[in-house]
Amino acid sequence: MPKAIVLLYWDPVEGARIEYKYPIDADLSRAEAMKIFTSHAIGGGTAGFMSMSIGDRRIVSYFSGIEVEPQRCLVVLLDEAEEPLEYAEILPQSAENLFSQLSIMGRDEAEEFIRKTFEELKTTTPLTYEQMLFHIFADPLRQYALTKKLIERPYTLKRLQEEVEFETGRTIDNVNIFIRPFKRSGLVIVEDVRTQDGSILKDVVFLIQDAIMYRVPPARILELVELGELPSQISKQYVEDVRNFFTRSYDPFADNSEDNESLAKFFLNRMAYQLLLVLRENVGKVDELAEKAHIDENDAKDLLRRMELLDVISFYEVDGEEYVTLKSDVTFKVFFPEYLVDKLQRRVIEGEIPRDVARRHLELLGEMYMRLHGIRITPTASIRRIRELFKEIGLESE
Repeated sequence: MPKAIVLLYWDPVEGARIEYKYPIDADLSRAEAMKIFTSHAIGGGTAGFMSMSIGDRRIVSYFSGIEVEPQRCLVVLLDEAEEPLEYAEILPQSAENLFSQLSIMGRDEAEEFIRKTFEELKTTTPLTYEQMLFHIFADPLRQYALTKKLIERPYTLKRLQEEVEFETGRTIDNVNIFIRPFKRSGLVIVEDVRTQDGSILKDVVFLIQDAIMYRVPPARILELVELGELPSQISKQYVEDVRNFFTRSYDPFADNSEDNESLAKFFLNRMAYQLLLVLRENVGKVDELAEKAHIDENDAKDLLRRMELLDVISFYEVDGEEYVTLKSDVTFKVFFPEYLVDKLQRRVIEGEIPRDVARRHLELLGEMYMRLHGIRITPTASIRRIRELFKEIGLESE
C-alpha cells in the first residue's frame, strides 16, 4: 500500500518544489525531490514512468516531460514490500488525468483530486486480466496499433511506434510502457530475430492473440430478475430498459472504438472497477454497494453518476429510496488470429517481411494454437504443426 503521494513542479529559480501532497504530513525532502526530477531529465526528459530507491525509500513517479510548462512529477512513496511495476500502468493514467485538469481547478478542488488519486492507488492489487485489456482499449494509440497494424503483420517496436505516430499524428511518450499491456495480457510476444544475412532485427512484435471489446447485457442481474430477487416495482421496467438499450442504442457490429475508449478509461479507475464487480452480482442502494466495494459512499455516488452518463447503470426509485442496477456490462473476446496465416503468406510473397520473421511468427502462432486447443507441446508435435503452417504459406523448412 502506498504511504503518500506528492505532486512536484519545477521552478526555474528554486528547482523542484512541492505543489500538493497527501497525507499532509507526507515527508519528501528538497534533495529527494531534486533527485527525482534529475533522474527523469537524465532519462531523456520525455514523459514517462520511473521507479527508484533513495536510501531506504521505494518510489515510483511519472514525469510530464520537459516540453510541458510547468514541468510536473507525480510521486508515490511505497512500502518496502511493494512491487513498483504494479504501478506502471495506473500511475501514468492517474498522472495524465491530474496534469490535464490542474489548470482549471481551484486549490481545494485540486487537493481533493490528489486525495482521491491516493485512495485509488491504495486499492492497487495485481491487475486482473480484464484490467490489462482495459489498458489497451483506453488508449486510442494502442487501439490503433492493435486494430490497424498488428493484425496485418509483425513489426519491430521502433517501426510500430513510427507508423502509429505518423498515421495518427500523435506521439507515443514511452514505447516500452506503450507495449507493456500487450505483453502482460499475452496478446504479443516481443523478440529479437536473426535473419539469413546474419543481422538481428531488434524487438520484433508478434501478435499471437487478438482481442475485441464490446458491451453485453448483465447476465447475472437478468437472472436475478428471473428468480424474483429484484424489487417487483422495477423488474419489468428494468428488463425493458436493457432490451431497448441493446436493440435501439447499441450496435455491437458498429465501430465502437470511441465508446470502448470511454468505458476502458473509466474502468481504469480502481474504485470504479471495484464498483463494477459488485454491480455485476448485486442490485442495491448506494450505501450498500459502496460498502460491498469497500469505497467511500461519496466517491461511490460520484462514480455511479458517471456510470449513468455512460449508459452502464440505471437508477430506480422504490418506496422513496434509490436503487442502482447494471444496465450494460463490458466484456472481451480473446481469440486465435487464424487470419494471420494468409496475411503472412501475402507479405512474404510481396517481399514486405523477411522469411525468417515470418517463420518465427508461425512458430509462435503454432505454439499458441496448440495451447488453446489443449495439445501437448512437444518438440515432435510442435515441429509437425509448424511445418504444416509453413507449407500453407510456402515457407517449408529447408
